[in-house]
Amino acid sequence: MENTNSEILTIMMIDLVGYSSKSAAMTREEFLKLHDVFDNLSLTTFSEFSGKVIKKIGDAFLITFQSPTDAVHCGKKLLEKFLEHNEGKKDSEHLRIRVALNTGEVLHRENDVYGDAVNVAARIEGIAPAGEIYFSNAVYQAINKNEVPCLEVGYFELKNIPEPVRIFKVRTIKDDLYFRNEKIKTVAIISTCTIAIIFMLYYILTKTNFLNQIVELIRSNV
Repeated sequence: MENTNSEILTIMMIDLVGYSSKSAAMTREEFLKLHDVFDNLSLTTFSEFSGKVIKKIGDAFLITFQSPTDAVHCGKKLLEKFLEHNEGKKDSEHLRIRVALNTGEVLHRENDVYGDAVNVAARIEGIAPAGEIYFSNAVYQAINKNEVPCLEVGYFELKNIPEPVRIFKVRTIKDDLYFRNEKIKTVAIISTCTIAIIFMLYYILTKTNFLNQIVELIRSNV
């Protein structure tokens, strides 16, 4: 068998949400400026976490990492940097990204990477919402969970992927607020039900006591 150059890596896919509609309304100068900003914010962050840029196609970067945990931290830093960039700008000037990760064996060929791990990462990118980091079960199993708070999103049927893929996401402040509100709602419902039960029992006991008094009164007059 011919020697192959392959290894286990974590694949990151990152792209700009709404890129097509945004770029279609730009001048050439605005278009180049958009990519300059996108590249400057992204490339320094990839380097900070030892990410290797394999290629950029349009608005999408493909990066590989030796460490799955570093890859997730890189995704978190990317979201922070783009949020900082958007502060004080008009909504039309905001740059929103989404991040997808998968871990698996990749095949190296002519400065590119191939394999199912890459294909799955690309499909996960397609379902990730803006401002989120979605990753596969393979990443979840490999990361240091003490460093990365995460939530299960569920199983997804991904195009041209034979089996459903279990997807997780990095837990955000928005998620924490949601769960806190849900907890408050649950406590409120339980409290309401408890009060209702107490009033019902009070009514039953009061009514029973009243009936007993009538019975005793009738008996005493007989």
